[in-house]
Amino acid sequence: MLTYAGEAARLTTPGASYGVLAGIDVLPWLDAELSYQGAAYKTEEDLAADQSTLLENGGQAVAKVGPDRWRLEPYALGGVAISRLNVVGTPAAGVPVQDATLVKLPVGVGVDWKMPLGGGESDFNLGARATYDIALDSDAFPTLADTQSSNQVRATLHLGASF
Repeated sequence: MLTYAGEAARLTTPGASYGVLAGIDVLPWLDAELSYQGAAYKTEEDLAADQSTLLENGGQAVAKVGPDRWRLEPYALGGVAISRLNVVGTPAAGVPVQDATLVKLPVGVGVDWKMPLGGGESDFNLGARATYDIALDSDAFPTLADTQSSNQVRATLHLGASF
């Protein structure tokens, strides 16, 4: 799930967030992660006669810091993300959202639960994460006065495996 935290929340509705990630253990308490992040949401209904669909697709690199000694692993994360926001089709007149490249600094917390697969080093992973994406530009929302008005909040569930 993705939504905006600032003034851009008046212009958009919350929407689905999705992605794929790959991570590596750097140190026992530090992991690095690269991911594709996407989202699909809409403009608010009362902005124009028709809602516009907004698609966001991009990449993210984060560092995760936390204990790596238990099956339940809490962590904090921080990094950088770049995505492309596209208004699908021709925006209705008066829609204050436009195509733009977004640059963000994601910070957040999460927890992973690792369940052993067989007797080896492999684990099934189930996790949850919440991030606050600090916007470094607000080109997608030309009517907003402040860059921080387009900060985002993202909540995700993670399924995967580690080897």
